Amino acid sequence: MVLKYFRDGGLLYGSVYTIVRGLVWFRCLVSTLFYRRVLARCGQGTVFRTGVYVMYPRSIEVGEYSVIGDDVALLCDVPGGKLRIGSHTNIWTRAMVDFSGGVVIGNNVTISSGVTIRTHDHGYVPSAKARTRSLVIGDNVWVGSGASILPNVGSIGSGAVIGAGAVVTKAVPERAVVAGNPARIIRYVGGARSDCEHAEA
Repeated sequence: MVLKYFRDGGLLYGSVYTIVRGLVWFRCLVSTLFYRRVLARCGQGTVFRTGVYVMYPRSIEVGEYSVIGDDVALLCDVPGGKLRIGSHTNIWTRAMVDFSGGVVIGNNVTISSGVTIRTHDHGYVPSAKARTRSLVIGDNVWVGSGASILPNVGSIGSGAVIGAGAVVTKAVPERAVVAGNPARIIRYVGGARSDCEHAEA
């Protein structure tokens, strides 16, 4: 693969590309080895990329062969929150997961770039005591780029798809495809289109 960049970009580009890729690989290796040591559990084959920020690492478990992408933030504003991430699950660049209320993310889940997941709020007063609610994301869920999952959601069913930029304010049923602000069910995976009269998310 590296030879392709020498062929397409020339000697200078190929050389710089090779050096940069090597540095990125090394930083990922260091990050992965570090988090394998400090998390409550980190399964075989799981990779932590660069710039990952983690609060309360002993409250986090990650399964096998998952990827935590560049600049992902795993945050907890209320001590005692737990985060459990399944196997073969990817959380991509600049996503933020607030696990103050406790979050369980299933297997084979894709959380795309720029997604925000929140499990606490302060009502209408920023200085008020945080109110938390747990969140369970089922298996085989895809959360599109830039989507926001707000604290009252509670659950996202297995096989659901959250559209890019959606603002999810309510629980999402299994296999539902939701989009918009606030997010509404527009169809079901493998099923008919919804006219939004049957259910909302």
